Amino acid sequence: MTLEMERARDAIIRTGISLHESGLNVGTSGNLSVRIGDEVIVTPSGLDYRSITPDDLVVIDLEGNVLSGRRRPTS
Repeated sequence: MTLEMERARDAIIRTGISLHESGLNVGTSGNLSVRIGDEVIVTPSGLDYRSITPDDLVVIDLEGNVLSGRRRPTS
C-alpha cells in the first residue's frame, strides 16, 4: 500500500468521525470515498463511522469491482 493510500484511509476515518460528531450523519448513513488514479477507497456498508478502522475500508476499481478489503463496499 502506498503512502497516498494510507493517508487517504486515515482521512476517510477522520472525516467520518467528524461528520458524526458534528451531527451531519447518524449511525451508518452516508458514504465516503477517495479516488486515487483508477482505484477508489470506500467506506464499507453497514458500519458506524465511529467503529471503522483502516482494515474495514474497501478498495474498488472504477467499475465497482472489489480489489481489496474484507467487507462489502458501500452501495
